[in-house]
Amino acid sequence: MNTISIKTGSVNKVIIFVMFFLFINQTNVIAQNTKTIWKNEKLIAYTDRSLYAAGEEVRFAAFDYSKDTLGRISTVLYSEIISPDGDQIANGKFEINDRKSSGCLVIPTDQVSGNYYLRVYTKYMRNFGPNSFYYIPITIVNPQNSKVMDASDTSASIHPAKKYISNDFDININNKIFGSHENVQITISGKNQVQSNIMGLSVAVVPGGSDNNQGFTPAQKNITVNELSFLPETRGPSISGIVKDSTSGKPIKDVRINLSIIGKGRDFIATQTNPKGHFNISLPFLDGSRDLFISSGNVKDDRPQIWIDNDFSTTPISIPTKPFNLNENQKVLALQIARNNQVSELYNLDTSICKIETKLNDTSVFYGHPSYVLNLSDYIQLPTIEEYFNELPTQVKVRKKDGKKYFKVLGPQPGMEYFAPLVMVDMVAIDNPELILKATPSEISRVEVINKIYVKGDYSYGGIVNFISKHNDFAGIDLPHSGLFIHYLFLSETCHCNVKVPGTNKPDSRNTVYWNPNLKLEKGKSLITFVTPDTPGNYDVIIRGVTKMGTPIYQKISFKVEN
Repeated sequence: MNTISIKTGSVNKVIIFVMFFLFINQTNVIAQNTKTIWKNEKLIAYTDRSLYAAGEEVRFAAFDYSKDTLGRISTVLYSEIISPDGDQIANGKFEINDRKSSGCLVIPTDQVSGNYYLRVYTKYMRNFGPNSFYYIPITIVNPQNSKVMDASDTSASIHPAKKYISNDFDININNKIFGSHENVQITISGKNQVQSNIMGLSVAVVPGGSDNNQGFTPAQKNITVNELSFLPETRGPSISGIVKDSTSGKPIKDVRINLSIIGKGRDFIATQTNPKGHFNISLPFLDGSRDLFISSGNVKDDRPQIWIDNDFSTTPISIPTKPFNLNENQKVLALQIARNNQVSELYNLDTSICKIETKLNDTSVFYGHPSYVLNLSDYIQLPTIEEYFNELPTQVKVRKKDGKKYFKVLGPQPGMEYFAPLVMVDMVAIDNPELILKATPSEISRVEVINKIYVKGDYSYGGIVNFISKHNDFAGIDLPHSGLFIHYLFLSETCHCNVKVPGTNKPDSRNTVYWNPNLKLEKGKSLITFVTPDTPGNYDVIIRGVTKMGTPIYQKISFKVEN
């Protein structure tokens, strides 16, 4: 290995520190390790019920019971409603915390009646194909649309899990028959130290007969792969892709990739491509959708083009499905569920609405409070950007080398001269200073500067220079040609997935009466309480979960609501 010799001891320490960050690149290490045999993660999931009306929410709970020897556990769950042919109806991303995740997906109001699936997986599981995902069959009815979805190809082979009825709990209810708007109390007690063996539990209270599904994983044997196309998301959601030369189509290695998060939670992240041209960028845990700008650094003799992997699985799959055909009891139940849903829409009864108060604010940036701010309005307008730096006593100067101009940040910290600064416009990295120097000064509001070595991800910078435009429009500066704007979904909001009772003097048309995707037992017991709805009929209290060994848990009791 080549060594760098510098006389100044403090500078030498800085160089060694930075070399450590530059050479330790998790993406490249994992991608090149072809000798490792990677084992898949294992998920099991449950929905609140299996029969829904178009426009309703499908609530789910998912548990990761993978063995600890896996070494890497994903922190992001991908959930989709799909047709038997794999067409996506709805999707979302949800955080996995302590191997548990939950959320909901909204069925489009115009979705035709038919048999569908909710499936869950992690990005890492995509290495093993869609047959390794976990699927839950659901039925959707839409009385407003006479069309019915065709059945899928029955030549595909799947093996649904066997119905497993456990006897792990004593379930006691304060009554068996209730009127509407009465309080129900149910005590759940674990038997035989069952609490120590539980990975996770969920509880749903739904109309009797509206839950008759059992999830499954199509593949019946463990699948292993020797090389990963998708890395495990151990620190949050991620974006992956490949950089190719737009002329030859060949991958380009060792290219710096710059990614900027625009808007609330503004951030900047950089990485580089591995020997096969691939890259992977871990993103922070943020809610909702945000705009991203991703671009490559300058590459000599190449014209880089960035190809981004789709967030969700696009590998084709066909699942054999029975034709949509309800028996008489199912028709009655489906009509009841559809009517209740129409009542909710008619009275605007969003029983699960909530407000989110974000702690993020539009002015926050990843580097915090700047060391120096140059407000252009504090001075008479000069003809060029360069004159503001070279004619005024600022911490940034414009230098020239080999006929090309560049920015230099002046700071007291030893070693600043060995690193180029990170230069940005409205949080987007610009590798060509000439583009910024051509900007009209009247379009720039201020320049924020960090005048010390700044370590961000795998890179170290000799300070930061961030130009902020007056109208948040990049001041008319040409962004990198390789750049892409992406409207990216981080994590889906889950607060609206909770079930809430409508207010006084409003009809209570809940189809899911109670839902707890993460039931916790305190000293082996748990008490759940809820209020009965207006709709009379039989209701099921269903406990579902999984043990640490992957054994399903299923137990239920029933009660009745009368007028």
